[in-house]
Amino acid sequence: MGSTDPFESSIEKEPCLVEADAQLCHPLCSCDKCERIVSKPKKDLMPTIHTRDERGYTGLHVACIFGRPTVVELLVSLGADLTATDFRGATPLHYAAQRGHQNALLLLLHAGADMNKCDSDSNTPLHLCSLNGHVTCVKALLFYAESIGCEIAINAQNNVLDTPLHLASRWGYSAIVELLLDRMLMLGLSLKVLNNRKLTPIECAHNLHIARMILDAKMKNDERRLQGFVRVDTECASPPTHASQTRSLDFERGLESAQRRLFSPDNPNEIKQVERLLKVVAVGDVKLACFYMNIEEEINPGQEVSAPKALCHPLCQCSECAPKSHHNQENPNSFKATSINACNSDGYTPLHIAVLHGHVHMAKVLVAQGADTNLQTRSKKLTALHIAAQNCNLPLMEVLVSHGAQVDLKDICGNSALHYCSLKGFTQGVALLLQWKASKDITNLSHNTPAQEAEERGHWNIVEMIFGKTVPN
Repeated sequence: MGSTDPFESSIEKEPCLVEADAQLCHPLCSCDKCERIVSKPKKDLMPTIHTRDERGYTGLHVACIFGRPTVVELLVSLGADLTATDFRGATPLHYAAQRGHQNALLLLLHAGADMNKCDSDSNTPLHLCSLNGHVTCVKALLFYAESIGCEIAINAQNNVLDTPLHLASRWGYSAIVELLLDRMLMLGLSLKVLNNRKLTPIECAHNLHIARMILDAKMKNDERRLQGFVRVDTECASPPTHASQTRSLDFERGLESAQRRLFSPDNPNEIKQVERLLKVVAVGDVKLACFYMNIEEEINPGQEVSAPKALCHPLCQCSECAPKSHHNQENPNSFKATSINACNSDGYTPLHIAVLHGHVHMAKVLVAQGADTNLQTRSKKLTALHIAAQNCNLPLMEVLVSHGAQVDLKDICGNSALHYCSLKGFTQGVALLLQWKASKDITNLSHNTPAQEAEERGHWNIVEMIFGKTVPN
């Protein structure tokens, strides 16, 4: 007689549950037998080179993430898919570049991996190694592309329109910037690519050394173009080219001389005094600022300013000179005579700060007392007129240009005041600068004239004003 024990019966039936041909009664059956079949773990399957995990990684992805060149070589020889992408759209080559594994990266390149393929954020492998500072991987990509005659997309833009040079410049990877610049100059590629914030690589640089590198590369590029242009003009004996060259040299000399006139405090007490003065100027306290500089507020808010009169001679004590020489001794904590052009560590003078904060009366007092309107800051080489143009402040621009501000001085990005007014669409500022004979032909580091900057941003009225098709109001 057979056993009727349910437990014993289930033991006898258990072997059939692990048979390969075990079937459900029907697809929706929920009897005990079918439930055991459904809930029983499946047999382990043998992984292949194409097997993916829950993130979409293949074995080749993992080998590249952890930098295992021997495994990479083995998987490639077995036919692993070089174009396989994970859920972020990244190929194994993306991960080799991102993690800085040069050996794995070279193996993939030699196997035929696409070096210009983009992930879901439109980043190429060159973007990723530039972003993470992997110089060896950048070298591998650039030199491999050159050796096989393949075109690598150095100026490719990701989803925020950053190029590899934008990323390397922003994060301060000077060695990568140098490699990219060398190759871009060799290929004649543009350094003026704009990202979605309308910034070029040099404008993304937070490091003065890198900004200088990009500026030098731009100058080399200009020299090459200029040399070819000069040879043509020499044959044609065209005088305009010589005039433009002379004017360009005058801009550079003016920039250098303005930089030399900055007065930097050389002891802790003077440094503290300058910082205190700049804070007072920033809040617009004219009387206290004049007290600190030991000058007199000689004008009213609506009064026009004139240049300060000099002493008859340094020791003169006539009725006009005596008060001027006397008040220099009244405040024992005042700066020396050049203190009106004193600057902080970034090269900002009281006039820069007054213009930056829009204090027109303060600026009038400073220029009336001899503040130099052409001094440039150290890092960005901004003049007070540049700052006024950036902020679209017409009254301050009028004060500055009427007191000797050079309208054609350029900052570190090569922009003049007319460039800034043009790209901002500031028609009144453009009209004022054109009235003061600002040059229409100066190009910035992006090789753009003021009219081209206005055209790129759709300010057609500015373009018409610059080319004289309409009369400025």
